[in-house]
Amino acid sequence: MGSDLFWFLDLFVLGITLVTVYRGAKRGAVAVLIGAVAAIAAFVLASLLCGPISGTIYDSLVRNKVEEYTAQRLGSAFDAEVIHGLSDVDMMKTKVNGTYLSDMVIEYDERGTAIIDLSSADMTETGIDRADLSGFGIKSDRDWTAVKAGHINITQSDVRRYGIGNVILARFIASNLTSGEVFRAFADIGNKLGETASPSLKSLGSDLSDGSRDAVYSFVVSIVTVGSGTLGERVMDDVITPTVMVPLRAVVFCLIFALVMLILGIIANASKVINRIPIVSEVNGVLGAVLGILEAAVVILLICIIMRLLISICGGQLVFINDATIERTFVFKYLYRIDVLKLLNL
Repeated sequence: MGSDLFWFLDLFVLGITLVTVYRGAKRGAVAVLIGAVAAIAAFVLASLLCGPISGTIYDSLVRNKVEEYTAQRLGSAFDAEVIHGLSDVDMMKTKVNGTYLSDMVIEYDERGTAIIDLSSADMTETGIDRADLSGFGIKSDRDWTAVKAGHINITQSDVRRYGIGNVILARFIASNLTSGEVFRAFADIGNKLGETASPSLKSLGSDLSDGSRDAVYSFVVSIVTVGSGTLGERVMDDVITPTVMVPLRAVVFCLIFALVMLILGIIANASKVINRIPIVSEVNGVLGAVLGILEAAVVILLICIIMRLLISICGGQLVFINDATIERTFVFKYLYRIDVLKLLNL
């Protein structure tokens, strides 16, 4: 039902634009221009300070507390032979109703997700029988000719990053991970993450301890594709750091921006005296309305940053603040896709 409210976001864009154009005409070009300069100055300062401040907070509150423990706990649950065995599995040789997975056409929906039906799959040619999956609670004598893996969710972004075979293997393992040394290691790491000060990391830790398939998958897919480096480093870079830094950077950026704007906004308000000058005031009003459109764009982009923060923290569970709703909009989705923080590598 929430996605049916997509029209509200487009209406919101229109409303913000009309309001800023009207305010721009009333305030005048000089005041709007000073406000724009203040916004640019606030944006630049927030951009410069966001990374260092966020990094310092992350290192002190998260990385120093969980990195060593995560690496140590994963190291005790996995060995080189297990990782090597997983890398040799070729899930593209899975047969579904006689058709190889590599020959199947995968259709993604508007959110970039797809569901693959592996409720009856033949994995005998994948080499999975030669991999040691006992640590995941999967018995070695399992019948791989008719595996009931159910419906597996994949995303286009994960497929691009890890490869579809690795994504499906990680999803399959995550759906079967209910016991074993790896399960216990993940539960312990989840408990450790719950001790941090990060709300998003506490949520991830709780899901991991409870055996949530999505949380377990995020760890397993990093482990399956570890390549060079250590398991701890890969999991920190792929899972833990993004979980914390995405919302943390957004919060720090918005706080710095708001603080600088509050200070510089006083100067913009003092410029309203120009609107009292004859003739100049008329031109000032027209130009102010034009600049109001640019002001609307800045406001909407900042709101997009806040929405990404809310989606990250709440997991897209809010009524109309989620990716599914945004993708149904006609205008807002194009503005939302402009990820300012990502473009600036913040």
